[in-house]
Amino acid sequence: MKDNIKPEDLHSANTKSFGDTQAKGKASMKYENYGTSILDIKFYLLDEDGNEIENKDGTTKEFRLKNNIRYKPLEYVCEDLSPDMLEEVK
Repeated sequence: MKDNIKPEDLHSANTKSFGDTQAKGKASMKYENYGTSILDIKFYLLDEDGNEIENKDGTTKEFRLKNNIRYKPLEYVCEDLSPDMLEEVK
C-alpha cells in the first residue's frame, strides 16, 4: 500500500465500491443526506464455557446499559456507517 493513502481515503473507496455493486433504488437515494445512529442495543452474558445465560423458559437473557451510563466505544459504532449499508425494518 502506498504511504500517501489516508484511512479516510480507504473508507471513501470502500463505500464507493459497495455502492457500485448494489442497485441504488429509491430507498438509498431517499436517505442520502442523513447520518446514522443506534436506536437500541442489547447484550447477553456467557458463562466460562461460552454458554448463554438463559431465562427460565430457555430464551436468552437480555441486558441493556443502565440509564446515564456512557460507554465511549459505542459512540463510534456508526462513525463510518452510511445509509446505503442499511435496509429499512418493516
